[in-house]
Amino acid sequence: MPRASHGLIGDIYDAAMEADGFARLPEIMARSGRGGSAVVAVIDDRGCVEGATANLPEAAMARYAAYFHSVNPFVPAAFAAGPQLAPRRSLDLVSEVDFRQSEFYCDFTRELDTFQFVGGVFPIAPGRFCELGIHRGERSSRFDERDVRRVGRFTPHLQRALQLRLRLGAADRPSLGYAALDGLAIGCVIVGPDGRIIFANAAAEATAPVGGLTFGAGRVGLGATRREEALRLAALLADVAAGGAGGATATTAADGARLFVLVAPLPPRFGVAPGYALVTIRAENGSPAIDGPSLKRIF
Repeated sequence: MPRASHGLIGDIYDAAMEADGFARLPEIMARSGRGGSAVVAVIDDRGCVEGATANLPEAAMARYAAYFHSVNPFVPAAFAAGPQLAPRRSLDLVSEVDFRQSEFYCDFTRELDTFQFVGGVFPIAPGRFCELGIHRGERSSRFDERDVRRVGRFTPHLQRALQLRLRLGAADRPSLGYAALDGLAIGCVIVGPDGRIIFANAAAEATAPVGGLTFGAGRVGLGATRREEALRLAALLADVAAGGAGGATATTAADGARLFVLVAPLPPRFGVAPGYALVTIRAENGSPAIDGPSLKRIF
C-alpha cells in the first residue's frame, strides 16, 4: 500500500480516538477521494446523531441535521440498494433529472455546490449507520471508477475506527495510551504483525478465559478454543497485519459464555508501525462502554 495511503489510514484512527476528533474525519475523507468538501455523519432511525463537514459553511451541518437529512433522496436510495461498505456515486443512486427536481437540491445542495458525491451508507452498530459523502461541484470533473476504488480503500477503516470509538466510549479524553488501556473496564489486547501479544490489560486477562479466548504459549498467538472461531480470529489479525481494517467476531466457551471481539488497526498514536492490531473484548452481557467515573480516574 502506498505510504500516502498508510498516512490517511492512520489519520482516520487517530481522529476517531480524539475527544474532538470526529470533526477532522470529513477533511481526511475528502483527501481520500480528492473531493472539494465532505460530510461524515452517524445516523439512526431518529435522524442524525453526530455529524461534521469539511469545506462547507459552518451552518450546513446544523441545517442538514435539523431538516434536510429527512429529504435527502440518496439515503433511502442507498438503503434500498442495501447498505454496503463499497462506495457508490450519487448519480448512480438517483438520476440527475430526479436530483435536480428534488427539494434537497433546490433548497440545500445547489447553494453549497455539492452537486455530486462518492460515498454511501454503511453499518457501524445495530441500528446505527455512517453516512459518508465526498463532494465535487457541478463544474468539476465527474467522479469515475478510479475515484470509487480509491475511496473504497478507506471506507473499511472509517467503519472500524467509528466502531472502536463507540466501543471505547465517547467521553472527553486528551489521548489514549497504554496506561489508559490498562485501566479500562473493557478488555484490550495489542497483537504484533508476527502474532506476539504485546500488551493485554487486566480486563482482558480476566475476561478471555471465561469466553473461549486464549493466549498462546509464550504470549505468541491470540486464539480461541473452538477451531472455526480461532480461524476467523486469525484471519482478522492477518488482515490487519497486511494493512486491512480487521473486523468483528465472537468466541464461545464450553459452557456457552460468549465474547464479542473487535479487531482493528492500532492507532498510530501508540508509536508503532502499521500492522499492529488493537483487539477489544466485551462479554455478551457486559457493558459496551466504560462509565464516566472510571474515565475520570484514568484521564
